[in-house]
Amino acid sequence: LDSLAACAKHYVGYGAAEGGRDYNTTLIPEGYLRDVYLPPFRACVEAGAATLMSAFNDLNGVPASGNELTLRRILKKEWGFDGFVVSDWASIDEMISHGYCANRREAARAALRAGVDMEMVSPCYAEHLPDLVARGEVPLDWVDDAVRRILRIKFRLGLFDRPFIEPRPGVLLNPAHLATARRLAAACCVLLKNDGVLPLDCGVRKLAAIGPLADAPAEQMGCWTVDGLARDVVTPLAALREALAGRAE
Repeated sequence: LDSLAACAKHYVGYGAAEGGRDYNTTLIPEGYLRDVYLPPFRACVEAGAATLMSAFNDLNGVPASGNELTLRRILKKEWGFDGFVVSDWASIDEMISHGYCANRREAARAALRAGVDMEMVSPCYAEHLPDLVARGEVPLDWVDDAVRRILRIKFRLGLFDRPFIEPRPGVLLNPAHLATARRLAAACCVLLKNDGVLPLDCGVRKLAAIGPLADAPAEQMGCWTVDGLARDVVTPLAALREALAGRAE
């Protein structure tokens, strides 16, 4: 037994959002979805991923957290996935913003029907599932399946035998992890075409770093950095000043 359960995310089509806008719509024909976007997730499932996270985006008009095709039919039935699906941060509640559900009650029913087993952050399940079951609007089998999946992973992790683990020091800001992050960041950079401007001429005396993010340390970390510290960030302006120390303003 180990103490970690891998979660593959964000399922699915999250990277195809129109205009590169987070949470936005995606239009992906099923053939292209199966050929391009689903194979990496299937590989994760076959490699033993314990959970999958439903994405924020919609897929061909249906939000990922309410998408019965991708969650219940493909993931659970076709692939035989026996772990559980967890929603992204309030993504069940955000099906209202997508215009797919009128309120949290509808969102709770749509998400559970689609195959989301655990809701993260938003309270749609907690507020409405008991009444939906009592009124017969949600089959108890849906709830039983979700609970069974969550308990199955907890048993596999040994959480009922040892609910607490010893913390592992030295993980945050670990030099090896930082080196890997730096290498990945460098490999992912997208630059403008160099038409002879670089490397900078030694005679350059003035250089403008344009835009509000040129010297904004916290913004360099992105919007989902939990443990990063702005004081550890080198901004583009700071890097240029260091590289051109004594030569440019």
